[in-house]
Amino acid sequence: MDARGHLHVLRALTRTEFRLRDQGTLLGFTWTLLHPLLLFLVLHTIFARMTGSGIDRFGAYLLIGIAFWNFFSSATAGAIQIFPRRAALIRNSNVSRTVLVLSGVLTYFLSHLLELSVLLPLLLLLGCVPGVHVLFLPVVLLLELLLVLGVSFLLSTAAVYFRDVERIWSILSLALFLMTPVFYAYRDIPGAQRVWVQANPVTHIVAFARGALLHHEVPGLRHLALFTAAVLALLAVSWALFRRQQGGFAERV
Repeated sequence: MDARGHLHVLRALTRTEFRLRDQGTLLGFTWTLLHPLLLFLVLHTIFARMTGSGIDRFGAYLLIGIAFWNFFSSATAGAIQIFPRRAALIRNSNVSRTVLVLSGVLTYFLSHLLELSVLLPLLLLLGCVPGVHVLFLPVVLLLELLLVLGVSFLLSTAAVYFRDVERIWSILSLALFLMTPVFYAYRDIPGAQRVWVQANPVTHIVAFARGALLHHEVPGLRHLALFTAAVLALLAVSWALFRRQQGGFAERV
């Protein structure tokens, strides 16, 4: 199949997956929008006075953190089920395994964009008035998409061979959430623990997003270059491993 054929399959799979994602639930796609809002209400109620008192415009700060964490969390969790859910398709067709992962991640990315389109007006109500630095937001979204793809290639591959990946990742994902300054400020982290927070890539994505939307700033060139290089390296390694192992997927799912 040529590149045009792969692109056609990618569009068709993404469109179908997006339409069916919340089918059968009581509120359907509304859950995609309600989830970050409900999480915002819970965290704001608990942490507004505990950790938010020293953070300027804590509501907007928290909402941005939740929105960008939510995409990473939901998309990577969904990647674990990409091949088990499509076992029949893998066994009975020659559809590209890479296209299957791309369509799964893009489905969540479309939801993320729609979620942001709803949350941005709420940010205005919370005192967040974006300036010219909002033009950096597409770069942040692209970096997060590439990061999620890199992690998804690893998780989807591991899930084919190891059935415990879903449970292990749920624990690791919770740890990553707690190591991401979503409801607390980076400056409040004790020095010994900062290395773990800095090593978490979602920390940088959330910081970039807050800079573009809330703080009217962009990251330094060195910081941005190093982070971009790390994301691209992760994507290259994970895709290479994925391509090496994909030949055995049909026998395992």
